[in-house]
Amino acid sequence: MTSKFYSIALIFLLIQPFFALGGANEPGKGFNWDPAVLEEALKAQPIRWQNDPNVNTEYTGYWVLYSGKALNYLALVAFYDTGNAYPRAAAKVVEQLKYVISGGKEPCCRGVIAGWADNALAQTLALAKHTEVVWSQFSNAEKEKLDLLMEALAIAGNYCQNSSNNVHRGLYQAFSWRKGWNPNHQEGYVGVMVAAHIYFGGTDQVNEVFKNFSYDDYMNRFQEAGFTTVSDCWSATGKVLMEEGGTDAGGGTTKGVRMPFRYASLSGFGELEYEPYLLYRDLAVKMFKHHVTSGECDGKAFIADGTTSPWQGQPGMCYEFRTFDASGCRSSASYGFEGWMNHILTLSTLQAFELLPGDDNMEYNELVKRTKTGTSDLFYKLERGYQAHKNGKSTIDKKENLNRLGIVFLEDLYNVIKDKL
Repeated sequence: MTSKFYSIALIFLLIQPFFALGGANEPGKGFNWDPAVLEEALKAQPIRWQNDPNVNTEYTGYWVLYSGKALNYLALVAFYDTGNAYPRAAAKVVEQLKYVISGGKEPCCRGVIAGWADNALAQTLALAKHTEVVWSQFSNAEKEKLDLLMEALAIAGNYCQNSSNNVHRGLYQAFSWRKGWNPNHQEGYVGVMVAAHIYFGGTDQVNEVFKNFSYDDYMNRFQEAGFTTVSDCWSATGKVLMEEGGTDAGGGTTKGVRMPFRYASLSGFGELEYEPYLLYRDLAVKMFKHHVTSGECDGKAFIADGTTSPWQGQPGMCYEFRTFDASGCRSSASYGFEGWMNHILTLSTLQAFELLPGDDNMEYNELVKRTKTGTSDLFYKLERGYQAHKNGKSTIDKKENLNRLGIVFLEDLYNVIKDKL
């Protein structure tokens, strides 16, 4: 990120409130979903998470990374469908959410990298609660279960992403993790915190959930709801760590979950208040950090067909094209996508609720330019194949290899919203 961009950002913050919202889009108008993608989303299998301390098993066991993106796609279709042109989309969202809360199908709500899958559900819940044709189909008991599920997701987000906590394990006390790692480690559960803010109605309402947290109360509520997956997960951490804090299984430290949520910027903005746009801005600055190149790692990483990116030299290339891992230099289109996928889910929700600044916001306009450049460059490289270098080895990253992550839904979603950002 250039110093010029940071200067613009700081000037803007001094002269105009960040929360000056613009009418960037008109709900229900001009959203043209691809019929083939819509049909594919409607055919997605029931969404569920596997109960397993191994986070990779949890979000791959039932293809939840694919079905979760399908569900979020349908939730957006239903949200914008003011003319009831897509009644099957709303009906499918209701069906899928009823299945998720039926007992033992819900996510562990562990935080950390599990946000890969959990954020899609959180964004869906925020959209569903504000889509009358969807929300009216749930009984009061079912709405209480949905509230409980969103509370659990938010609590996991506070545990892992709060600026005062430096945990090295999620709530299942498995999987080594650091919150300052690459974007795919932040985008999921910081996105969850954005969704919770919308779902519960604001900063104070979410922080009240944290303030009143009682481990025993939640374990009883999980039992009554049949949420065996999340109760198994949280029991691995236990009452003391969640309520009072301490040291986790990986040597990380926590002050628990009873404090208000604040986020330590990874993009140079200091400690952030709990406001959706501030969180999004921080994610976007890191996600689209670099100027576009067509090769990295001293020639070990490059576009497979030998071409040059049409956006060469422009600001906005995804962070993961120029980073490092334990083996040294890393450049990967697939890792780039794994951060981008949740970024776009969160961005689309913010747009839906008109929580993005207007066109007169210089800072936001710069972020939009970077988002469009970085996304176009990412897909250019995925479509042609990208000779990646990661963990000391070379592999080819291709678009078709990301089908299990729901790329078909995310690509259409982005194409629908990009001109309205």
